Amino acid sequence: NHGPGGDGVQGKAGAAGPTLKGKKREGKCKDRVGEVCFAKCPHPPGYWPAIVYDPNRATEYVRRRASAQAGRRHLVRFYECAPLPPFALLRDRKLLRWEEGAARPPPSRPGAPGER
Repeated sequence: NHGPGGDGVQGKAGAAGPTLKGKKREGKCKDRVGEVCFAKCPHPPGYWPAIVYDPNRATEYVRRRASAQAGRRHLVRFYECAPLPPFALLRDRKLLRWEEGAARPPPSRPGAPGER
């Protein structure tokens, strides 16, 4: 569940490993935790629905990766992204508010919901 093949979500918040604290979690990155948005995904290029995720609620594997980028990048979890890893670390400029992203045409993605 915590490695590259897992989804990176742990059952209980803060149940395993160290948490991100202090200056690293300050600023814009902390303020957007829990926000549903559209995030830029690399394959195919375009924006996809996601949530800005609290690294402290992720598994140790994801938390370690996020801690190196804390304060500079957001940890986002993509919705319905079977061909891609569910988590990504993205800069603020790669996130769109929900309203702005919903106004854009969706990217075509093999295996996306509603496609055959």
